[in-house]
Amino acid sequence: MINDLTFTGERCVPNKTCHAQTMSEHLIRYAFATRYAKVGRILDVACGSGYGLKVMGMLGANLSGADVSQEAVDFTIELLNNEERMIGTIYKINFENEQLDKKLFGHLSDFELIENSKFNLITSFETIEHLNDPNLFLQGIKDCLKDDGRFVYSIPLCNPSKYHKVVYTFLEAYELITKYFDHEELYIQEGIELVNYERVKGNLEGLNKRGIFIVGVCHKKK
Repeated sequence: MINDLTFTGERCVPNKTCHAQTMSEHLIRYAFATRYAKVGRILDVACGSGYGLKVMGMLGANLSGADVSQEAVDFTIELLNNEERMIGTIYKINFENEQLDKKLFGHLSDFELIENSKFNLITSFETIEHLNDPNLFLQGIKDCLKDDGRFVYSIPLCNPSKYHKVVYTFLEAYELITKYFDHEELYIQEGIELVNYERVKGNLEGLNKRGIFIVGVCHKKK
């Protein structure tokens, strides 16, 4: 590839990520999201190197992405342009200061055009913990989602990192998401295993440890 992306530990880069386990944990979330990635419009927010869009696009959807890093945006564009599929725009956006729907649709004046431009599926894995205040971010995602669309996310629990600005417990993560979305499905991820929350909800303290992720499938609050 002409554009190269250095592996720093902040995002996964195919063929450069140090640990196979880390890459597997990320890939399993995108594989999970493919059940909602039918032909339509998909947006991956904090798309990183774009490998997740490549996975989810296998069913023929129109692909768009957004990331804070121009290097990641350039890498993703080159990665996806090598594929014979519908490619939308890959946006550079500062998630702390720019609202997603304004960035994507702010140039459109026609209401119907804006509604038709919204997404059937929005994914964002391990993003929220990188933000001091995720409320602008979550409102933007909600406003970019079709009324019958789904938002699929993940948040690491009790995982301090030099890249993370907030460390979430299970309840903190869950309550944050439910300000904007209702859950259809809720899972706990440990390694490459996704377990339905109903099976483990009696042990909240056991969830609040490093290596555990909350993974949710949501729709907009009515």
